[in-house]
Amino acid sequence: MVRWMMALALGAVATSTASATDGLAWDWEGKTHRYLLRTDVQLAEVIWIRSNVSRDSRIVGFSVDIVTTCVGGDAQGRRGWEVICTMDDLTVMFDEAPSEPGIMEELAKELDALYTGKPVELAFNRDGKIRSFEIEGIDETDRRNNQIHQPFREMVRRAFAPLEVRLPRKGTDRGANSWRQVGSMAMQFPSILGSIGRADITYTVTGQEGDVVNMDSTAVGIMGTGEMVTINGVERPRNQYDMELTGNLGFDAGQGYLVRQSYVTTAVSTASATLGEGSNAGYRQRSEARWIDPRARVELGESGERDPSLEAAE
Repeated sequence: MVRWMMALALGAVATSTASATDGLAWDWEGKTHRYLLRTDVQLAEVIWIRSNVSRDSRIVGFSVDIVTTCVGGDAQGRRGWEVICTMDDLTVMFDEAPSEPGIMEELAKELDALYTGKPVELAFNRDGKIRSFEIEGIDETDRRNNQIHQPFREMVRRAFAPLEVRLPRKGTDRGANSWRQVGSMAMQFPSILGSIGRADITYTVTGQEGDVVNMDSTAVGIMGTGEMVTINGVERPRNQYDMELTGNLGFDAGQGYLVRQSYVTTAVSTASATLGEGSNAGYRQRSEARWIDPRARVELGESGERDPSLEAAE
């Protein structure tokens, strides 16, 4: 698998002015867009995942690369659009288990074969928020299949998160050059128990090249992974993390679609966290979405396992 590093500064940036930036509105209706999605995650809390071809595995780090073709449906009034994204190709990499080299490769290849070609159903709000995410075509009535599907669904969700960009009301920044939104799919953990907390994300216009509006994104919040504990009679998240995000993106204001987005999300445990066995103090996620020409040939690497020391060195 080809190693990759996300650039947080992509291309020349025009000088911003005090004039309003207009046309900041999504348009998925009847549109087809193809994207390369990439995410690389080092977990704060391990994920256990079942396997039909090898033993159950303990995941401490992973990457997922996806080539996907997304087709937008008719507008659903104020609720936005339903978008179906087919995973045309998929690469899954897991950090190698030092005590059992090779075991993660079997699991990665199993998931690659199971999920390649599957459709993902996304529901987009008008402002670009992804309000629902579901992978179709998986038999969840089978208990063991469901134990495989639930944790991997959350990993795939991390790869699709960069398709979410929360744009301002009425499609204009009103000359402020920035706006804030509450909640971000990027500021969530790959946990089957969900994520708890609040994160505010701020978008800042940095310039415009033709129809493409360039922006920086920053976010901060205190988030938990959904596991709850009771302390002194009070229920609270077991582990909480101070989380931050920095990134940038390009949005085509003429056609209403995302051209690119990349970001890095980091989190460190708060002083009140009750980290248990299998937990680390920190979390790191690097994610990217890039629009690609429908005719372009994109070849992803083979699924398997990787040396975690190499990822840490990047």
